[in-house]
Amino acid sequence: MKAVLVVAALGLIASQAKADGFVCNALDTDLTVKVYNHVNPELGTRNPAIMVVSDPSVNAGRKTIARFTDANLTLAKRSSVFEARVDLRFNDSGRQGENIGGTKLGELKKIILNVDHVYNMPLDDGDVVEGEVTLVKRNGELVHLDMTCQRYLKN
Repeated sequence: MKAVLVVAALGLIASQAKADGFVCNALDTDLTVKVYNHVNPELGTRNPAIMVVSDPSVNAGRKTIARFTDANLTLAKRSSVFEARVDLRFNDSGRQGENIGGTKLGELKKIILNVDHVYNMPLDDGDVVEGEVTLVKRNGELVHLDMTCQRYLKN
């Protein structure tokens, strides 16, 4: 009986997904982009749940510029490319006058984060990889920002 309980407990622990994602910082401007994946296996643990875009140079309480979620259908992922669709109807991304990489949020159509990572080559918590943010303006112009991305894994 004890062996069955131990095996069941180990199976439960092994099936629990851990929080993971990336925290990326721009090399030439004050910009942080954080992406966190779902932790619920039924939602797909490698599917992004939220992207938070912030300015680390701003006072506490005002750092966050915008948030994008899969629940609002403003966040999607292809491989290691995370794409946020700026939708000013949502409060999470409605601060039109905020600057992201020298561009007003209201002028942006998309924010695309490309992380140099593939899931079949795991990274440890804290490992650093290169990344790039592409700001797609509503007029079609593109702004590219080099990033360093740190792997986040909650143990």
